[in-house]
Amino acid sequence: MIDLPIRADDEIGDLYHEIRSMQDRVVEGADRLMKVTAEREHVDTELNMAAQIQASALPRQFPAFP
Repeated sequence: MIDLPIRADDEIGDLYHEIRSMQDRVVEGADRLMKVTAEREHVDTELNMAAQIQASALPRQFPAFP
């Protein structure tokens, strides 16, 4: 983050504060994206494990009951 001691009440100060605000929103958005991505990966992992468990319950020999 860029943090400068700019406290002017002119266009430069306004621009600086807007840029700071945009930086904060970008960082918050990146944090949210990382959290959502981690949650999706966790769900995908659980779904893959469930699919493996279900597939292991299927008969491997056909016909299953000769």
